[in-house]
Order: sequence, then C-alpha cells, then structure tokens
Amino acid sequence: MKIAIRYFQLLYSAGPLALISVTLTGVLIVICIVALTGGSLRMKERIATAPPSLEEREQVMENVIITRTKPDIQLDYMIESARLIQYPERGVTEFESPKYTEFHHNGFTRMIVANHGILTEDTNILELTGELEITEKDTPDQIEGRTMNSVNLVINLN
Repeated sequence: MKIAIRYFQLLYSAGPLALISVTLTGVLIVICIVALTGGSLRMKERIATAPPSLEEREQVMENVIITRTKPDIQLDYMIESARLIQYPERGVTEFESPKYTEFHHNGFTRMIVANHGILTEDTNILELTGELEITEKDTPDQIEGRTMNSVNLVINLN
C-alpha cells in the first residue's frame, strides 16, 4: 500500500503530463482486455455453430453407387447418390440427391429420384423425401414409362 501511495505522489509531483500518460496506458490496457475477451466469445460462437466434425462421421463419400443382388446373381436394387454420409453411432446413412432403382425378374423397373434420403440400418428402411419423381417401365427397352410425383416415400429394403 505504501508503494502505491509513493508511486502516485511521484506521479503527481512530476506534473499533469505524467498523470495523463498513466491514464492513457490504463485505458489502452482495458481496451486490449475487452478486445481479447470479445474475440474469444466470437470464436466460441463459431465453434458452437460449426458442423459436426469428421470424427463423428465414419464415412463421407461422393458419387456413390450401391447395388444389391439376389441369390441368383440378378440385380435387386441400386442406389446412386451425389453424396453419402454415414453416422455409425446413430446407425443412419444419409443420401443427397439419391436415385433408387428397383429391378424385377420380369423386366419391370421402378426408378425414384429424390432430394434427400435416410437409411436406418437396423430396420433397413429407406425414406426418400423432397420432390420425388417415380418412373415405372414394364420392360428395360421401353422408352417412356409411367411417371408419378410425391414428397415422401418409405421403402423396406428387406
């Protein structure tokens, strides 16, 4: 305490310029502390709104084609996607711009194009959402097929 009193006595005896210098130094220190604190708060906000890290995602793939064949080696279905993201901790796979094609033994095909898709791995259920366009063809060489539109479709892949 005696040191602080002596310090201010010296400053006061040095004149008003010394007091102004000390006051300006204190103001600059306060401004620096506020700027640093505000910067760290903004960084925390950016981190809080950042998308999930790739550590949470086991796989992220682009331009993916998934096929499943029947026991007689005939193609059962095919899923094409612009982007696939797997979340193993939730057992969910997401598809961006998926195209699902179903093949039948008699040549009948059904193709479904959607904006988004979610595959729940434990139930093997594929849910397609967004603007869906469903096209059915009776034979593979048929040029035009029947077309329907929907916003949601659930498919059991079992």
